[in-house]
Amino acid sequence: MTAVGAEEQPDRRLTPRSDDEGWWFRRMVEAAPAYFYIADPANSKTLYRSRQAEVILGYSMAEWRDDPDLWADNLHPDERDRVLAEFSEASRGGKPFRAEYRIRRKDGKYIWVRDHASLAEDPSGHGLIVQGVVLDVTEQKTLEQSARLALMESAAKSKFIDSVFDNSPLGVAKLDAHWRITEANRRLREMLSPGQEMVGVSLAEFLDPEWIENVAEEFRPLWQGEVETIEAEAQVRRRDGEQRWVHWTASTVKDPGGDLDYFLIMFEDNSAKHAAEAAAMASLEELDRLNRLKSDFISIVSHEFRTALTGIQGFSEIMRDADNLSPAEIKDFATDINSDALRLNRMITEMLDMDRMESGRMTLQVAEVDINEVLEESVGRARAAHPLHHFRLELDGGLPKARADTDRLTQVVANLLSNAAKYSPEGGEILVRSKHDFTTVTVGITDQGMGIPAEHLDKVFQRYERFGRDATTKIMGTGLGLPISRQIIELHKGRIWVESEEGKGSTFSFSIPIGS
Repeated sequence: MTAVGAEEQPDRRLTPRSDDEGWWFRRMVEAAPAYFYIADPANSKTLYRSRQAEVILGYSMAEWRDDPDLWADNLHPDERDRVLAEFSEASRGGKPFRAEYRIRRKDGKYIWVRDHASLAEDPSGHGLIVQGVVLDVTEQKTLEQSARLALMESAAKSKFIDSVFDNSPLGVAKLDAHWRITEANRRLREMLSPGQEMVGVSLAEFLDPEWIENVAEEFRPLWQGEVETIEAEAQVRRRDGEQRWVHWTASTVKDPGGDLDYFLIMFEDNSAKHAAEAAAMASLEELDRLNRLKSDFISIVSHEFRTALTGIQGFSEIMRDADNLSPAEIKDFATDINSDALRLNRMITEMLDMDRMESGRMTLQVAEVDINEVLEESVGRARAAHPLHHFRLELDGGLPKARADTDRLTQVVANLLSNAAKYSPEGGEILVRSKHDFTTVTVGITDQGMGIPAEHLDKVFQRYERFGRDATTKIMGTGLGLPISRQIIELHKGRIWVESEEGKGSTFSFSIPIGS
């Protein structure tokens, strides 16, 4: 630019007179980092542009003079209509022209400029002119755009981090050095404080008292800066009092000076895991208990079998070897042999029945049954088998017939009567009742025996269960009678239950639908 000025004004290097204001003004205009222009308000034709226009845009003064539309044609297409409309309004005497826009240089590149113009009197006295100044603000715009993009990226990252924080499947909290919660995400609020704010609350409020000291001790290396991350498990207490197990991980976040800023803690609710582990342990314990019961069952059955076989063998040997037995003695021995044989048959039948029930192979032969008749026949047999007991019947005379398997119901009643007699070894009354409510028939058998401890009431219908007590160790049987009875009643879509008070006796009852 200096060379061009030197060619047109060779005396420019000469010191001007101090009162040559025109020279000083031209020098200021031509040296400014902007260009000045004068245009015709009627058609925006360039009347004058300072030499800096050639430096900024690359077009010579001649090109500006020869092409009246050069400025408009080089406006960026996205901004041309807006800029021309605003310039036209200013040319008509409206508000001054203030615009930022992109314009194409001669080399084809677009730059950003800031254009300020206003109407003024033409010094030549020919009306009005538009005079303005154009400043290259490309660098500023680039910096603004970079800053805007950086701000958008920062906002996007912040939004993403906030979204991750708030929607994390883990509970996340920021704690200050005193364990106060300064921020908590949605999952943590749902986990520990549903519907209530957690900010400002101490973490200790959500710990059981017995766990506070443990957690504080685990936190100590983090406080002292010995480690950067710790993890452990603890039992926490929700605001509603419910207790849960969590696995927590805590990390130290430091400020630029290297001092503690806050603790970041993540909580994973693993109550389900603990519950599953507890259930698995309970299952193992139950399996172990069943194995012990099965072992006891095998031992009991073996003893029962040996006892019965010993009686059969002993009495039969006496009958075989003795020559002077009277008919009465032979009859007594035969009765004892028959009793032991029946006991063996009953135990074998019970084991086979249980096997059939567990494998789903037991079927019912359903027909109309008079329940009172079943009870009367069963009590008749029980009186003969247990002469020390008094059996009393209180039967509902209007009891309708039910659809059931006669043999299986007889088996249930016989088992309940046998148990009532066995568990009241000193004798006493055994009461048998029946009743109905038009849809269900209910039978109850009450004894005055030793009763059942409360802790065993929910187990008496389980396989192999025999509650242990000195008074019952002498009572014979496999322990399968009640489980079999339960299965039979459930096959009839009924239910069986027991009510008992230790030392005062028990009442075993069952009910079946009349139309089952």
